[in-house]
Amino acid sequence: MLAVTLALVLAGCGSFGGKSENDQAGDAVTSLVEARNQGDFAKVCDLIASTQLAKFKQAGTTCEKALPKLAQKGTTTTIRIEQVRVSGDRATVDATVSHNAGAGLPQTILLLKESGDWKVAQVGF
Repeated sequence: MLAVTLALVLAGCGSFGGKSENDQAGDAVTSLVEARNQGDFAKVCDLIASTQLAKFKQAGTTCEKALPKLAQKGTTTTIRIEQVRVSGDRATVDATVSHNAGAGLPQTILLLKESGDWKVAQVGF
C-alpha cells in the first residue's frame, strides 16, 4: 500500500464548512493533487490516512522527508472528479487523472474519515 500511496503523491483537508460528505471527500482528493503540484509536501502528508503514514515510519522515514526525494520534478497532475460514493467512514472517488496534459486515465481513490476529515488511503495513480 505504501507504493500505491507514493504513486499518488509522486505523479488542510480540514473542515469544509457546510458541504456534503461527498463534496468533502472529493475536495480532499483535489486538495492533495493541488498540494503535490505546488510542491507542498507537508500539506500532502496531512491529507494522507494514518495507516499510510505508518508505512513511512515502518520504512524508517517520514512522509515529509520521503516525498520531496521521490517526486518527479516538472510533473503536473490534473484530476476530474467523476463520482463520489460515501459509506460511513469510507469513501471512493472515481476520477480521470492525467499527468502533464496527457491522456486521462480512470482511477478509483479510497478515502477514510479520521477525526472528522477525509484522508486518502489508497489510490491507483
